[in-house]
Amino acid sequence: MKSHLRANLLLLAFTVVVCCVMYPVVMYAIGRGLFPTAASGSLVTENGVVRGSQLIAQPFTADEYFWPRPSAAGYNATASGASNWGANNPKLRDRVAQFIGPIVQFKKTSRFYTGTEPTKAVQTNIVAWFAAKSGRAAEWASEFEVAAENWKKDHPDGALPVSTDAAIPALFFEMWLRDPANQDQVADLEPVSADMVMASASGLDPHISLRNAVSVYQLDRVANKRTPAGADGKKVQEDIASLARSLSFTPLGGLVGEPLVNVLELNMALDKQFPLP
Repeated sequence: MKSHLRANLLLLAFTVVVCCVMYPVVMYAIGRGLFPTAASGSLVTENGVVRGSQLIAQPFTADEYFWPRPSAAGYNATASGASNWGANNPKLRDRVAQFIGPIVQFKKTSRFYTGTEPTKAVQTNIVAWFAAKSGRAAEWASEFEVAAENWKKDHPDGALPVSTDAAIPALFFEMWLRDPANQDQVADLEPVSADMVMASASGLDPHISLRNAVSVYQLDRVANKRTPAGADGKKVQEDIASLARSLSFTPLGGLVGEPLVNVLELNMALDKQFPLP
C-alpha cells in the first residue's frame, strides 16, 4: 500500500514539475529566443515608450491620422467581438449610412465635383433634397454649414442630434441614395472601401486595406492636414501614398487577399516623416 502511494505521489510530483514548470519555461525560452517581439505581445515602442500593439487596433479619430476599421467592441481588447449584424439588418445599414453620409464625395471627373470642398457638395445636395421634401429649402440650405461647424466645436466627440441641419446627411443619406430622382448623382459618388465601414470579426483588426488608405476618404484628409503652408499639396499627398505602399504587405507572402497596412505603424511613420505644420 505504501509503495503504491509513494509511486503515485512521485508520478504526481513529476507531472507537476514537467507540465507546470519545465514545459512553460522551455516554451518561454524558445519564444523569447526565436520570437522575442511576438512573445512579448508584439508591442510597438517609440523612444522606449510603448505606443500600442501590432495586433490590436486603436481608435484614431483625428483628421491628421489614418482611421482604423470600425469596432463593435469599442477597440477594447477585453471585449473582443463582432456585432453579428447581417447585411440586411437595418441597424448595420443605418450605422454605415450615418458614417458615410457626412464624408461621401463625388468623383473628381463628375460634373457635381467641387475641388475646394468636395465633401460639402454631396452634403449640400442631400440637405437640399431633404429641404425640398420638407418644404423648408431656403432655411435648411442656408443654415447647414454654420450649424455643422458650431456643433463640431461644442461636441467634438458627440453624435449629431436630429434637430440640427448637420444631422441630415448622416440620417437621410440612404433615403437620398434610394430616391430615383438622385440616380445621376449617386452614379458619380466615389466608391467606399468595405473595410472602412464594416467592423471586423474581432473588433480589433489593426490593419486596413491599402486601397482604403490611399482612397480620397483617407489620403486626401490626412495630406491636407500634413501639408505646410505654401507647400505643394499634391507632392505631399503622393509622398504619403508612397509611405503607405512601402509599409503594406499581402498575407501569406502575397497568396491571400489584398495588400494591407498596419494603422498604428503607418500613423507613427506619419508623425516622423510628415509632422503637423
